[in-house]
Amino acid sequence: MRNLTIEFLGPAKIMLDGAIVSDIKTAKTTALLAYLALESNRPHRREALAGLLWPDSPENAARSSLRQAVANLRRSLDDAGADPPIFLSSRESLQFNPDAQFAFDVQDFTANYAFTQAHRHRRLDTCPICAGHLQEASQLYKGDFLAGLSLADAPQFESWMVYRRESLHRQALQAMSVLATAALRRADYDAALHLARRQLALEPWRETAARCRPGHACPGLQRAARRGPGPV
Repeated sequence: MRNLTIEFLGPAKIMLDGAIVSDIKTAKTTALLAYLALESNRPHRREALAGLLWPDSPENAARSSLRQAVANLRRSLDDAGADPPIFLSSRESLQFNPDAQFAFDVQDFTANYAFTQAHRHRRLDTCPICAGHLQEASQLYKGDFLAGLSLADAPQFESWMVYRRESLHRQALQAMSVLATAALRRADYDAALHLARRQLALEPWRETAARCRPGHACPGLQRAARRGPGPV
């Protein structure tokens, strides 16, 4: 059984047994995998997927492009050697198998973040259980969802991707903000500075993080900055 890892937080990276999969041929094939993996709770009609990614092509040409993309994914991900299979397929529909054996950073990120929203606690920034989940989510977030990918000729997919990207971006900033507050509460100024810098890297105009930069109104971080920021 092959070990499949899908990373879409940041530029897309797909690995089998630790080796990068480099033979996915087109951006639309990557987009198809992303859409199926995130919307794996139901099967998708093939004509809908073809229209999603090839809306300006005649129907037969769009269906042919979809078949080629699916064949490329199955070959690249060694679907024939997977047990259970990665894709559930029929003539009419296609679905990413939610029971397949794989690691998926977006799925793990959202599960960790969702736990903290459902968990009962007095304050999120003082809950040690949620802190572990927020830390895991923060570490998984290496960049915006499908960073660098854009499909101007597939506006419906582009809208879906941008919505997902903005939602995950907001959740990542919230996780880092809560962790920074918790770090300040326990006087761990190096950790707070690191988290503030990560927030500013994602949103340079972010006011709350800017106040926790050296030289701004965050005395604990000013003391940390005088000692030196340490590794980031």
